[in-house]
Amino acid sequence: SAVQELDGKHSYSVDNTFFGETNTKGTSVLAETGVNVRFGQLAVFGGVNWQDGGALKRFFGGQVGLRYTW
Repeated sequence: SAVQELDGKHSYSVDNTFFGETNTKGTSVLAETGVNVRFGQLAVFGGVNWQDGGALKRFFGGQVGLRYTW
């Protein structure tokens, strides 16, 4: 998927003590894939994702899980 952020300027304040601003303007892309395998009553699944562009610079992530049904 792709997201285009046209006006990504954001300002913030924490307890009127810390102030700042950030800019997320630009286009970012998210790609994700996964797999699910069953062994009888046990399922093993996992996936990886990658996101890049705009304020994001080459983020990788993933997840793995097990599920047993009876």
